[in-house]
Order: sequence, then structure tokens, then C-alpha cells
Amino acid sequence: MTNPQDDKQQLQIEQLETKVAYLEHHVEQLNDALVELQLDNKTAKDALKYLYQQIQSIGGSQGAQNSGSFIEPPPPHY
Repeated sequence: MTNPQDDKQQLQIEQLETKVAYLEHHVEQLNDALVELQLDNKTAKDALKYLYQQIQSIGGSQGAQNSGSFIEPPPPHY
């Protein structure tokens, strides 16, 4: 005959194992989402760097003519 205390402990152990499995599953899902976001972030950074380089190359040939138009003079009180 089984001891009721042993049955209670066994039930508690099973509940804890279930919770751990649930948490492990969700940690894995969060990790997958994080990896995907990191890849998206890298792609966005690479695209931004490429666009910046394109703007610099366009501005390099026309920048000497228009460089003054991008810089505002300081206010008179300086």
C-alpha cells in the first residue's frame, strides 16, 4: 500500500516537471524570436550603411557646390 505522503510528493514532482517543460518550451521560443530579431537588425544596419555610403558618394561629387547650404551660420549672439 502506498503512503499518501509519497503520493502527494510524487504529484508535486510531476507538476514541477510539467512547469519546467512549459518554461523550457517558451524560453526556446523566445530565443528563436531573439535570433530572428538580431538577424533583422543586422540586415537593417547593413541596408542603412549601404544607403549612407550611396548618399556620401552622391554628395561627394555635388557636396563642394552645396556644402554651404547644409550649414547654418551661428546665431548673432555668438
